[in-house]
Amino acid sequence: MTYDRAVEILDRLFSEPEIRESDEPLFIECLMFLATQDGRDLQGEAQFYLGEYYSSYDRYDIAEKYWKMGAENGFDACYSGLGDVYCFEESMKRDYKKAFEYYSKGAELDNLYCKRRVAEMYRDGQYVEKDLTKFKELISELYISTKDNEEHWKMYPDIAYQYAEMLYDEDRKSEATAIYAELLVKFKEFIAYRRYTGSIDYLIKAVDRYYQLVDFEEKDLDLYTMSYLMKNPVMIHFMYNNETFEVETVDEEGEIVVRFGEKWYRSVEDFYMDARIGENSITSLAYEFYDFEVI
Repeated sequence: MTYDRAVEILDRLFSEPEIRESDEPLFIECLMFLATQDGRDLQGEAQFYLGEYYSSYDRYDIAEKYWKMGAENGFDACYSGLGDVYCFEESMKRDYKKAFEYYSKGAELDNLYCKRRVAEMYRDGQYVEKDLTKFKELISELYISTKDNEEHWKMYPDIAYQYAEMLYDEDRKSEATAIYAELLVKFKEFIAYRRYTGSIDYLIKAVDRYYQLVDFEEKDLDLYTMSYLMKNPVMIHFMYNNETFEVETVDEEGEIVVRFGEKWYRSVEDFYMDARIGENSITSLAYEFYDFEVI
């Protein structure tokens, strides 16, 4: 493996909506190689993605090691991973003080995710005293800085959703509706690039809120807007590559479960996170589905 060859392979893999399972060994080999190239430009970035990879398999001990290495090499996104390790219960290391400190370091380096998480910790009173005024101030600043910046589109949906919720709570419904409508488009782009539990949760909430404000019409149906109907038992068909696919939601003792083809998912969120057609996640194929129909 050479430096240029590793970069070339990663450029190709990152040009796809997601890393296929069959490509994972090569993906990790390239990242491992770049992560050991002391002083080279992509070392910190490779260490960040190794942390992302291991955290996706709940190996937070290994992820934390790589994120700390990447942070030492000046890659700001590593502070977002380190903050998450100590903020969320999945890692079994919850420590809000450490989380706030890591997010704050990332925010100082202008990392948008870290800035959003600092705002949310003020909203929720995690380590710092609960301060909704501070939260609104920080989210407003983030929204203004991202809404017209194409370089920030990957973080825009999460920030815009929270800003829209703030407007909704202030009874500025028309302004909020316009942002929710845009989010239905933006989340498609965002989730195809980066599908994680938080983004799926925001998407479902944004769809639900939007259709509280405007009437739902069947012509609006796509992979994401159908989540509004999936709160209740429903059956939906859609087409992909001239083949019909079927999604069904069923109420089981007060909980909605989802059937996609022959496979069952415990929740709507799990369906969006885990459902696949072949090697591809359904979210990476969202633009290729057509002819949605409620049966």
